[in-house]
Amino acid sequence: EIYPLSLHDALPISEKQKAWKRWAVRWNWANTLMGIAATLTSTLVAANARSNFLSPATIIGCSMVAAALAFLLTTLHAGLKAKGFALAARELEASIARYRFDDELPEKYLAQAEVRGIEILSMFDSKRSGS
Repeated sequence: EIYPLSLHDALPISEKQKAWKRWAVRWNWANTLMGIAATLTSTLVAANARSNFLSPATIIGCSMVAAALAFLLTTLHAGLKAKGFALAARELEASIARYRFDDELPEKYLAQAEVRGIEILSMFDSKRSGS
């Protein structure tokens, strides 16, 4: 197992890479599921306008759910977060592989890779905030 240089860091580099990869998958699923649910509820509301097969209370509820999901999609930027975590995880994965197979690389190489991963996450966070 490859451990980071900092004693303050709770996770080894390889565990951090796996965690970032898991967060990428979670954010991607969240983005996909919210998008599908928003599309389905919006379609249901639109179809009901033509046929009136649902009660007014159900349609109001579906409209509210569709609006809330659209709000969450635009506010959370789940797709962007998924991409950031995936790129950061790949940065760590590539660095870990290089470190394991190149005996001449110093341990600080792993710390530098972690810093690059954090910078990737920060870059995607700043894109979200419009900076």
